[in-house]
Amino acid sequence: MKKIIKTLLVVMVLAVVLTAFTGCDAVETLKGIIPSELAAMIPPQLTCSVLGHKGAEHTPCERCGEVWMESNVSLECVLNGHKMVSVTQILPTCTEDGMTSGLVCSVCGHEDAPRKVLPATGHKMIPATCEVAEYCIYCRITGAEALGHTPVDVPAVAPTCSSVGYTAGQVCGVCDKVLNGFEEIAKDPAAHGAAVEIPALAPTCSTPGHTAGTGCEYCGTAFTGCEEIAIDPDAHYFVSGLCAICQKVFEYGVGDNTRVALDTLGVAQDGSLFEFVYFAVTEAGHYKISGQNIITSIFTLDASGNTVFVNPLVDLNNPLTWGEAYLEPGYYVLGLNYYAGAGEYTFNIARVDCTNTEEVTKAPTCTETGLKTTTCTVCGHVVEGVEVPVADHKDENGDFKCDACSTKMLPADGSTLTIEQALAIAKMHAHDTYTTQKYYITGTIKNVYNTQYGNMYIVDEEGNELCVYGLYSADGKTRYDAMSYKPVAGDEVTVYTVLGMFNTTAQGKNAWLDDVVAHEHDYNSVVTDPTCFEDGYTTHTCKLCGYVLKDTIVDALGHTTENGTCERCNQVIGGQGPVLVEKAYSYTFTSTQFTANGTKTLNGMKWTLAGNGGYWGLDNNGKGQQFGSSSKPYKSMTFTSEELTHVKKIVINTSGASSINGTLKVYVGNTLVKTITLTKTATTYTIDVSDLDGAVKFEYAQTSSKALYIKSIAIDYAVE
Repeated sequence: MKKIIKTLLVVMVLAVVLTAFTGCDAVETLKGIIPSELAAMIPPQLTCSVLGHKGAEHTPCERCGEVWMESNVSLECVLNGHKMVSVTQILPTCTEDGMTSGLVCSVCGHEDAPRKVLPATGHKMIPATCEVAEYCIYCRITGAEALGHTPVDVPAVAPTCSSVGYTAGQVCGVCDKVLNGFEEIAKDPAAHGAAVEIPALAPTCSTPGHTAGTGCEYCGTAFTGCEEIAIDPDAHYFVSGLCAICQKVFEYGVGDNTRVALDTLGVAQDGSLFEFVYFAVTEAGHYKISGQNIITSIFTLDASGNTVFVNPLVDLNNPLTWGEAYLEPGYYVLGLNYYAGAGEYTFNIARVDCTNTEEVTKAPTCTETGLKTTTCTVCGHVVEGVEVPVADHKDENGDFKCDACSTKMLPADGSTLTIEQALAIAKMHAHDTYTTQKYYITGTIKNVYNTQYGNMYIVDEEGNELCVYGLYSADGKTRYDAMSYKPVAGDEVTVYTVLGMFNTTAQGKNAWLDDVVAHEHDYNSVVTDPTCFEDGYTTHTCKLCGYVLKDTIVDALGHTTENGTCERCNQVIGGQGPVLVEKAYSYTFTSTQFTANGTKTLNGMKWTLAGNGGYWGLDNNGKGQQFGSSSKPYKSMTFTSEELTHVKKIVINTSGASSINGTLKVYVGNTLVKTITLTKTATTYTIDVSDLDGAVKFEYAQTSSKALYIKSIAIDYAVE
């Protein structure tokens, strides 16, 4: 209620003051503030001061006619004043205006000072290029698409003796980007340019010269003339007493005796003769002057031209006693005073080695240099902080690591190691990492667990065991399965290999076979007694490598004929036809037997290989002996055993490589008993034969270029 009364009083006061202003329309009701009957009594100007002007800014107010320039003012602001807050600047964008900063009423928006509009900047477009579309640098809006390159053909540039060439190519005619071609062609030492005149060059004290001639315009290689002129030891170029070419000191210098004539000397006030000799020191060190009847002093000049004496090289109290001093590189003046009469005198400036004592102030380690101080016992020159080289690593416990810093101390490449040493070095590496050095290691083969690649274990007498993962010939070119002699269990081998780890296994990887000493077979022997129809024999099997040898053949005993029945086998003897002795033959390929066309005896039966292939090996996946390969296939091949009689059954396990397109025809004599389509899977085929005589022949043929495999053969037959 008090607020309403206060408002009415303000309105009444304002109404009295503004009664003279009658030019506006009727006053609008101040809704929610004062009664409508009171609002009708308020002049337009007062209404505008409460409600704000009506209409657009910068135009006459629709109530009072005043051109107004500020926002409407609320009643709260009239009564309590504006609540001004700071408003930050709004930066314009490409498409929207911005606004300056200022003070604005947070209630009615009244501005203390009008804020200025910052016009939109508009887009600033960067024209399109060959590869980039048109775009605004402010908002990154894109316009026209990239223009694309304009190819221009550029011919090839031939190489010369001194510069590379380039193949022909294309560049963009607009942006010069290389589009294709321009591959570098190496310099051609023979591609000299035109002959140009080469002027003569005089020799110097340290470089030879040459006569005039002609030579390549590019590299200067002489064509004619340009004969070498030997070095002229007297052709010096002196600057301030020092040869700029060879650093020789002019006339008077460090080195051999220099003669000084009296008539070149001046006369001192005391009557002595004197001379100033200029010389240069190019190497810091200990110097000594010697001469005849001469007093000397050495000095330099400072920046102001004042004389700065070096510690005298002589005892001035005893002019004939010559001393020594340490001189840094630089130019010096030697003052010579002569007390003798006319004649010539010599003096000598010579560098001599300091006789140093040393004091180590910081001992070196295998990782850090040390420090020492040196003191010359003659001239007294002291040098502090002389670096002492790092000490050598030491491995006294034999673990191939420095005892102090654990740095690896691997033996040199080509060293010979024991298996124990090889294991220690291998175990220093992470999984599938190896030494860069290769070592010679000798051991006895324990077993070959992969006969294709020659993966094996070798052991020493103490039982130390090293894996050799892959074995090649001594030149590293031939894999284990293709070697003419393949080391087997029991053989002593020397391998040349890197060392490292694979998972938890220490191994030498891809070793080269340096040497092999074949083992002597250690046999287990088993005697097989003869029967009526089968020969007896003794089987010898090597305990080391599994090699099998059969000997001591005993012919089959034959049947006893008494009473018409054999006393040994109970077979009835007699009847029609000859008596047949049943035999069974079998052979399984567990190693590579054939390495060329020809005949070999397999378990007592001769087999002949004939064909046009060129590769032989053993498959590690159980497919048996391999005949041919994709690069050297057997397009046709026969595998034959001669003169078998009464053949009853043939069993063969055979296959081809993946995608094989081939067949196998099986013959007994001239009779084809079976045609087989080969597959990539090792398959056993059983062929029943009706008592045929003649050679058993396996005839292979293929239209593909694949390997052929034979795993095993078994034949049931009989002999009379």
